[in-house]
Amino acid sequence: MNVAILENDHRTVKILEDLLKKISATIKVVCKIESIEKSLLWFETNPNPDLILLNTTLSDGSSFEIFKSKVILSPLIFVSSTNEFAIQSYKLNCVDYLLKPIKKEEFQFAFNKFNFIFNNSETLNSSLNNSNISIKKIYKSRFLIKYGDTILFKNIEEIAYFYADEKVVYLVCHNGRKFIIDYNLEAIEKQLNPLIFFRINRKLMVALSSIQKIKSLFNNRLQVFLKPGFEKDVFISKERSSAFKCWLDI
Repeated sequence: MNVAILENDHRTVKILEDLLKKISATIKVVCKIESIEKSLLWFETNPNPDLILLNTTLSDGSSFEIFKSKVILSPLIFVSSTNEFAIQSYKLNCVDYLLKPIKKEEFQFAFNKFNFIFNNSETLNSSLNNSNISIKKIYKSRFLIKYGDTILFKNIEEIAYFYADEKVVYLVCHNGRKFIIDYNLEAIEKQLNPLIFFRINRKLMVALSSIQKIKSLFNNRLQVFLKPGFEKDVFISKERSSAFKCWLDI
């Protein structure tokens, strides 16, 4: 695994390197860069790393200037002495935003989030690795629905959950309205932002905003209460509960 560090404080660079070594000996720091100018030059001539650790401020200005000049696919973990740029960071491919001084537990948690989100997908497309082009994944923002002789669209923010009943898949809105859609859950799962939606079981995918309450049960199982209410009790198996809890804490 290749990691780039964009940081102008040498003490912080050393701390980040030490933390990465404690996580895994297989992690390779491919560059340590202190400026915007050198960062842009490096990205022009090198494949995108699997992860970038970066300060919000580098020696010659704001690190956000890098992303105005080049679209970078790599996930980002920001490290900063101020929370001033936290909201701005999440407009990029940001996994977490850590404040200095860096705490080992917080860094480990941020790295776990990165693993959870990205370890099942290729961080970079091999055809782009040696080019000057990088593409950020774009998730579906709305669904078209045929309703009688009318075509509607529902924005992601309106959707509470999707569920499958036999061979039919339904989209359920926060207002309780339900629509049939021409997708299966597997196709839907690939198109949705994993920070917002979670596949609870074989038949149900929920939005974080639809979860009203969670109850712990015997043997590490969980019961989830949705709003609007689902027609059946919703349970998460022992095997899925750890991933679900991690998703909730992202």
